[in-house]
Amino acid sequence: NYVSMEMGGVPPVIHPDDDDDNSMSPSMVSSVMTADGIHDEVGFYVICLVILIGDMSRGIFFPTLWPLVSSLGGSTITLGYSVAAFSGGRII
Repeated sequence: NYVSMEMGGVPPVIHPDDDDDNSMSPSMVSSVMTADGIHDEVGFYVICLVILIGDMSRGIFFPTLWPLVSSLGGSTITLGYSVAAFSGGRII
């Protein structure tokens, strides 16, 4: 069962005729997309900007990776391991 931290660990009382907004924290309820569109536009655009900047790292990193690997004496196999390590690190 979900326990709201804002309510001091007391589980919310859910009535069958109410919407299920009681089971989510108020911050989540106020930041979801509504039927009229995005409720928190500033937050949405901040998240989009963070994702864009994070994904730009691939466009900067991959073209400069081969000169670095080859200057350190690596081969195309080493380049493949480097790309895989970068992608694996992005998952974490």
